[in-house]
Amino acid sequence: MGEWIDTFATWQTVWAALEPLSGRRYFESLQADADVSGICRIRYINGVKPIMQLVYEGRTLEIVSLIQPKESKEELHIYYKEKLD
Repeated sequence: MGEWIDTFATWQTVWAALEPLSGRRYFESLQADADVSGICRIRYINGVKPIMQLVYEGRTLEIVSLIQPKESKEELHIYYKEKLD
């Protein structure tokens, strides 16, 4: 019918460390955004945007925010929430 259909394609495949937030760190994250589920740590990649999604072992994770520690181009922290189908 001529409508736009939103789809996602694989942009990069990288090594990552996922750290679910729990305890005090989870409580602190609630003050910023109640939907934060955890942090994904990757090596810095130019071009990562909040409109993108992460796929980890079949789970789809929405990006909540991006943090570049110490403003260096070494590491990128991606705060995510799990997307429920």
